[in-house]
Amino acid sequence: MATVTVRTMFELAQIVGRPSVLLTMEPGATVETTLKALQSAYGGLQGRLFDPATGGLLSYLFIELNGRDIRSLKGLETPVAEGDALSVMMPVAGGSGSDDNGP
Repeated sequence: MATVTVRTMFELAQIVGRPSVLLTMEPGATVETTLKALQSAYGGLQGRLFDPATGGLLSYLFIELNGRDIRSLKGLETPVAEGDALSVMMPVAGGSGSDDNGP
């Protein structure tokens, strides 16, 4: 068994109720199985991690394992191990919409 910390931000952290959770994963667990376990544990995450139509990870999510982008590893098939930290991030854009620099 491996204990993995999953960190969430913004809307996802609100759904989970805190910025990080510990999940106990079976040997052989991957980023994908960890995210699916998170989704199962917190029903409000349904449709917020994986595309319901395709089953694939939503394209705008950014996932890191121990500070490394999973796309530079093995993607969703990247293995997770005891003590790993998985971060699930959503891009944030925008601002106040006002011109703070003025004329």
